[in-house]
Amino acid sequence: MPPGDENGGDAPGPSPSDDEDRLRLEAELEFVQLLANPLYLNHLAQNKYLEDPAFVHYLAYLRYWREPAYARLVIFPQCLFFLELLQEKRFRDMLVDNAFVDWLLNQQYHYWLSRGCCDQHAAAAINSDAREATGSLEAGK
Repeated sequence: MPPGDENGGDAPGPSPSDDEDRLRLEAELEFVQLLANPLYLNHLAQNKYLEDPAFVHYLAYLRYWREPAYARLVIFPQCLFFLELLQEKRFRDMLVDNAFVDWLLNQQYHYWLSRGCCDQHAAAAINSDAREATGSLEAGK
C-alpha cells in the first residue's frame, strides 16, 4: 500500500518521515527534560560527555527547545535553564564537583517549595509533615 493509502485512500495518513520526525521530537524532548536533574548532569560530567565537542554541539542544537512552540511541550522548565547554563564551559566543568551538584539540588528543592509547583500553603504542609515524621522517628529511638 503506498503512503497515504492506510486510511482507504481518502485521507492522507502519516508518512514514514512524519513518524520518524515525531519519534525524534519525543526522544529529544525526553533528553532535554533529563537536563533538569542535577544528578544526571553530574553523571554526564563525570563520564566526560560534557568534554566531547560533538556532545557540546548537540547541546547547542537543542536550544531550539527554548522557542515557545517547543517550550510549551516541556514539563520541567528548569531543564531549559540548565540547557542554557550547559553552553558555558565553566558550568560544565563545575558539574564534576559533587558539592556543587548538592548545592544545585538544594536550590531546586527550595525553589520548588517556595515558587515552583506548589503554593505557600502546600509548602507549609509539606514542611509540617516532614517535621512530624522526623519527630516521631526521633521519639521512637
